[in-house]
Amino acid sequence: MRMTGAQAAINAGLADLARQRALLDASDLARAERTAASTGTRLDRVLLELGLLEEAPIADLLAEWTNLPRAKLDLETSLADTQADWDEAYLRRVQVFPILDDGRSLRVAMADPLDEQLVQTLGFQHDRVIERSVTTPQDVLAALDRVFADERAAAPDPEIVADADVARRRGQAGEGPVVRLVQDIITAAVDQRASDIHFEAMETDLQVRFRIAGALQRQRPI
Repeated sequence: MRMTGAQAAINAGLADLARQRALLDASDLARAERTAASTGTRLDRVLLELGLLEEAPIADLLAEWTNLPRAKLDLETSLADTQADWDEAYLRRVQVFPILDDGRSLRVAMADPLDEQLVQTLGFQHDRVIERSVTTPQDVLAALDRVFADERAAAPDPEIVADADVARRRGQAGEGPVVRLVQDIITAAVDQRASDIHFEAMETDLQVRFRIAGALQRQRPI
């Protein structure tokens, strides 16, 4: 697989820094560089796959090379409070932990701080400037385990609550208007490429949310 110029520059920079820090033997680093070049893979991933470095020193290397903060997530017990709810499966898949939303920027810890497409996606989803810090995949998963375990223990299942509320409303309304309303909601969800639809009973209405690219987005209440 041919390596792009940008990827080659990343690998060269990481290799030079690894030599300066004497993180591994010269022969092992040379082997990793050859493997990265022949497979078109980033050097940090090759170092991990070959067992030449563990996650923590690789994260340190990425943080120093990118000049980004090195995040420690061992004390994190909650996710950044944003307008969109966070999807556990999505965060696990992209290996991101949202730390803080100050209304202008969203601070996140990323196992791969060089994933520019993911940074752009997060910025678009939440309408925030994304401030990156570097962590390890293991630290992300451990922090998510703590957060979502606490949430599951403290909160009722929102799917059950939503299903019960929808059933109650269906019993109160005529079948014709309800069917048309459901069809309109499904059509809107398909148009926005939503993966699923959530309903939340509020004090005066029913809040509809579509899950789009892993994040729940509010729609017009009914």
